[in-house]
Amino acid sequence: MFTGTRFGMTNQVRKAVDTIAELYELLGRPSVLLPIRKGKKGPNFKGWNGMTCDKSQSVDYQKRLRSHANTGVLLGEASGGLCSVDLDDDLSLERFLKSNSLLRRSLITKGKRGGNVWIRLKGPIPRTQKLSWGEWRADGAQTVIRGFHPEGMEYRFLSKGKPVELRFSGIKFPFENAPNLTQRNATLEVPHNIGCYAIEPKEERTKGERFEEELYEKLVGRHLKPNPNSRNANLVKSLSFLFYQVSPSAALSMGMMIYDKHANVWKDTRDRHEYECRHLIDSMTLEYTDRQLSGKSKELYLSLSEKERVAFRICRSLAKPSGRRGNSKFFLSSPELAKRIGIANRMGEADRKAAYRILQKLRSKGVIREGKKGNRKSANEYRWILKVTGNSESKPVFSEKAKNRFCYLLVEPTPKRSSGIVLLPEFEIGVA
Repeated sequence: MFTGTRFGMTNQVRKAVDTIAELYELLGRPSVLLPIRKGKKGPNFKGWNGMTCDKSQSVDYQKRLRSHANTGVLLGEASGGLCSVDLDDDLSLERFLKSNSLLRRSLITKGKRGGNVWIRLKGPIPRTQKLSWGEWRADGAQTVIRGFHPEGMEYRFLSKGKPVELRFSGIKFPFENAPNLTQRNATLEVPHNIGCYAIEPKEERTKGERFEEELYEKLVGRHLKPNPNSRNANLVKSLSFLFYQVSPSAALSMGMMIYDKHANVWKDTRDRHEYECRHLIDSMTLEYTDRQLSGKSKELYLSLSEKERVAFRICRSLAKPSGRRGNSKFFLSSPELAKRIGIANRMGEADRKAAYRILQKLRSKGVIREGKKGNRKSANEYRWILKVTGNSESKPVFSEKAKNRFCYLLVEPTPKRSSGIVLLPEFEIGVA
């Protein structure tokens, strides 16, 4: 009778060999497995969070893997988008599965309480995030999949299906907060003796993101009134304003903040929201050139660089020139313009010098005239002097092409009026 001992293996080792092979079959490739001591929640060897699938296939590593009672799985891009949703208690686990019935057939594991729902993500992957109901685990994190819990019980499978593949937008989080997809590139500080339950990401926001957060609170956040039936209205109203106040990329980021900061309120998916943001900004960009400008003003605008065009729109919006008349006064500091355009110096601060050069370029082109100089407490005074030829009255345009594509094209709103409903292709009309 074969017992494994005649080939130099004890029953325990033979069981480990079979189990590791089974895990690879269950998780699929690429998957990075991690050796963990019995009763521990995380690996204790240096560099585990930088392990790759190729490195983990070496003979020595595989021997080490099979000699340990516990096994973890490195999550995120290292394992081909494999992530886990860690629910702290049984009630949260049931609420999550009730909202995501598709995931009931996915791989689900359990230690003492709650459980981990395993998912293989397609597309962008949010960073690892600790939340009130548990944890979203991805890049830099790991989850124990087999072995023994520190309190003695064995990790077990509640569902032994393969991890379901889907996009992040397809996951519903029925809790007061949800993982934030917009912050995907955090640097994780992981002490060598801390397991997956205690990983806390250290965010490193880009210069542009710091400006956008500040501008969001200033321009959007205080005016937003989120409720389940207002996403579309909030989005259209906000982007119709932001397009003339910041760069398109900043407008897109802040448009996504509208969703991410209130994800528990909105009914639609994040993918749909992002699609609408991009489509709306593209439509306004096209319409601004074709309908808001003509003749020399359009020729001048098209001769500018992208950053200079953003400054053109910002200055014109702040000046609010009436009809075709120019000579409208407004106030704008160079640091404020730098933040709105997204220009930073090496120190990560708003690059006032670069912004001032852009203003001087507009002055030299006869767009604005510099007035009274400001100081540390007040902004510079400028006057809009360019006579803009084109449609000064702004309203939604429903073109023949748009009729065929079921799409409203938005143009610049007047100061006292904002555009209303936007209909987009590929999506049904309805309350968001």
